[in-house]
Amino acid sequence: MKKQFLSMITITTILLTMSGCQVIEEFKEGYEQEMKKQEEIQQKVEKSNIPPLTKNEYVSEIVTLQTELKDSFTAFGEAMETLTSSQEIDHALNKVNQIREIVDKFEILNAPDEFKIPQEEFLLAMDLFRKGLDKMEEYLTVTGQPSTYEEAAEYLSEAQDHYSYAFAVIDLTEDLPVVGGDGTLSSSDLEALDNIAGMDRRSVLLNISKDGHELVGKWGFFNDDGTFNISIVIHENGQYEGYGNGKYPNDPMEGTWNYNYLKRTLVFDHVGDIRSFNMDVQSFKDNTIRLMDLDSLRTFDYVKEGQ
Repeated sequence: MKKQFLSMITITTILLTMSGCQVIEEFKEGYEQEMKKQEEIQQKVEKSNIPPLTKNEYVSEIVTLQTELKDSFTAFGEAMETLTSSQEIDHALNKVNQIREIVDKFEILNAPDEFKIPQEEFLLAMDLFRKGLDKMEEYLTVTGQPSTYEEAAEYLSEAQDHYSYAFAVIDLTEDLPVVGGDGTLSSSDLEALDNIAGMDRRSVLLNISKDGHELVGKWGFFNDDGTFNISIVIHENGQYEGYGNGKYPNDPMEGTWNYNYLKRTLVFDHVGDIRSFNMDVQSFKDNTIRLMDLDSLRTFDYVKEGQ
């Protein structure tokens, strides 16, 4: 946790005892709230009137914003390293506002039809980024408490998941540059390296839906004698069974499964002291699946029974 601080804010409360003053204050408050609503409605109308970008325009715009957002978060992280004076706190708040400006730019993009799905993910990400930034501002200016910082970090982490997924979907059809690189590497170069290592992340995005129902079935491998060894049974009702080599159908390790489409991970949870297995789905095609245990880094190649 970064060095904590507590910014003291003095709030002066003026008690209005005259009913006439109270009426005026209530009217003023109601008027200001109504004006704020009208401004928000007008902003939405203005956004809806922005014509859709062409495919090339949209891709160019998100690549530019991606770099800007990365650079802004890097600058914000550096500003958060030292918070020992009001000037340093103001500097960090300035970086927060710079990120908000980039979030605004993402939100007003009018995506062409082929990019409506990733744009929806971008909008979810931007909403979470805003919530995280609001909490970070609260941490910097009001509470200074670790719990506020952690809440902000949770929002930002969840936002990053939606943000990364949106770019992964766009990567399916567009060869995007690698952010932070020297301009010589693109997403297709990284995909080629993955393929050499036996991974096919494109197949995971294309062949597994958000609820992961395609994963249901009995998965295992063929023994040298041609018999099939069942290792994992994934049930439609969310239950699963794991078996040691040659153990099926006896002595199962039972639990539940869940697929996280944003991270493309398959998680097996168990009752008791057995740890959860957090598996990175690295390939899913032709009734085969490759999983990597994110804790042990072991990989497992399985075939679906009956194939």
